Amino acid sequence: MKQIICDYFMAYRAGRWKTAGINSATLIIYCLAVFPCFSRLYEKGALVIGTFYVTAVIILYTPYAAQLHPVTLPKLMHLCPMAASKRHAYLAGAYAFKVLFPVGIAALAMGLLTALWDVSVWYGACVVLAVAGEAVCTSLLRAERIAACTIKKQSAAFYGGADGWETYAMIVADFMGLFLIIISMWADEFDGYLKWVVLVPMAVLELPVTAKMLRRVPEALNAAVYFEG
Repeated sequence: MKQIICDYFMAYRAGRWKTAGINSATLIIYCLAVFPCFSRLYEKGALVIGTFYVTAVIILYTPYAAQLHPVTLPKLMHLCPMAASKRHAYLAGAYAFKVLFPVGIAALAMGLLTALWDVSVWYGACVVLAVAGEAVCTSLLRAERIAACTIKKQSAAFYGGADGWETYAMIVADFMGLFLIIISMWADEFDGYLKWVVLVPMAVLELPVTAKMLRRVPEALNAAVYFEG
C-alpha cells in the first residue's frame, strides 16, 4: 500500500498534470469563474458561496484524478518479472485508493461544512454519493489516453475500451456531479423539496450504473493482470 500511495502522489510531479489540466481546463474555468458570474453567485451569502466552491472543487477533482492517476502498472513492473498475485494486489490496491481518496476528501469537507456552517446533512450525503459514483464510473476510463509507459493491451483490458454502456455510465456520473454544483447555489434551502430533486435522479440514474461498474471491476482487473496472454 505504501508503494501505491507514493505512486499516486508522484503523478503530481511526473508531468501528467499538464495533459490532464488541458483536458479539464475549459470545464474548470467555466464552473469556477464563468458560471458564478452569470448566475450572480456573489450576491448570495457566505454559506452558499463557500458551499458552491467546496462542492465544485471536490466534484471537478474526481474526473481530473481519473486522468492524472491511471490504474496501471508502473514501467518497472512491466520490465521486471513479477508474479500475477503481486500484479493483482498492486492493481486492486491502486483502484481502491483511487476511488476512496476523493470520497474521503468529500466526506471530510462535507463533514466540516455541516459542523461549522450548518450545511444540510442531506446535501453533504448527496455530494459524497455523487463523488463515489463519479470515482467508480470514471476510474475504469479516461486514463488510457494519457497513461505513459502503458502496454496498450493491458490498458485496453482494464479500461474496457469505452463501450456504449461505460460511456453512458461516465456521462451519468458527470451529469450528477455538475447537477450538484448547480444545486449548491441553493444549499441553504436543501432540506426542503430540493433534496428530492437530487436524490430521485441519483437513485434512478447513478446508483444502478455505479453498481454495474463495480461488478465489472474484478473481470477488468483479471484481464489487466494477465495482459501477456
